[in-house]
Amino acid sequence: MTVGKCFFKNLPALFAEDGCRAVILPGEGGKIASFTDEKGREYLLCNPSPVYLHTGGGAYEKCDCSGFDDMFPTIDEARVLRADGKELVYPDHGEVCRNPFDYEVKDGAISMSFRSYAFGYDYFKTVRAENGTVVIDYRIVNTGKYPLNALWAAHCLVPIENGGSVVSSYPDDAMAEMVSGTVASFTQNAVFCAKKAAFTQMGGEKRSGKYYFLPPSGGGFVGYRYADGRTFYIEYDKEILPELGVWQNEGALNGACCVGLEPCTLAYDSVVNAKARGTERPIPAGKSLEFTLRLGVK
Repeated sequence: MTVGKCFFKNLPALFAEDGCRAVILPGEGGKIASFTDEKGREYLLCNPSPVYLHTGGGAYEKCDCSGFDDMFPTIDEARVLRADGKELVYPDHGEVCRNPFDYEVKDGAISMSFRSYAFGYDYFKTVRAENGTVVIDYRIVNTGKYPLNALWAAHCLVPIENGGSVVSSYPDDAMAEMVSGTVASFTQNAVFCAKKAAFTQMGGEKRSGKYYFLPPSGGGFVGYRYADGRTFYIEYDKEILPELGVWQNEGALNGACCVGLEPCTLAYDSVVNAKARGTERPIPAGKSLEFTLRLGVK
């Protein structure tokens, strides 16, 4: 395996390589900006801008909106009451993707970290390439005195094509709920067989929508299969990340055509929405959330 320095557009970056190549931006929330296979084929959405559009404090969708960002402690902007009654305002698409990480390169891995003074947690992320895959280890530590009501979600944007489809380890008859927009013929609040929304199209009506698979969890694997059979995938622990969201954008947002593959700790894009549906998974004071993802192509 090889780890080194490079550039991504106008930004200094790091890469991890071993039968595939991941380009990481520690200065942009530890984002994985690019994932290419041994033939150099790209599997993450790249914004056509010649310079990187910094996320910072602006609206997420008006920034680079590309690659694989981490969503924590929310996806939607949310106002959350802490146990002591203090109101916390979580920013749109979370805090993590908006901040620079400290990093070090050691033993063939890129180890990154970020301390949140606003919400009271330490965020650790280690990336390494391994036999044609990229392995990402996470540890999120609640450093505060109270439970941390938060969600973690992958925000992995993959370019799509006609004849491609979303694939997962859920059974063929798994049901899903549309939470926003339109996918296929399904609109907000529709409950439908997820497989009926799996195939993507381009060149038609511009639209986008988000749906979540319904329990019981059949997760652990999600990917996008291209028409020629190549599949970009994410493997994850379904016990720690029991929910799976999929966002399909067929040209409606920024003109991009992509799917967002989003295994997560909680569904419905914020802890407020999840709590309204009877689900909470806070990180206890002094405890941590730990899990691993593996990205690959087969």
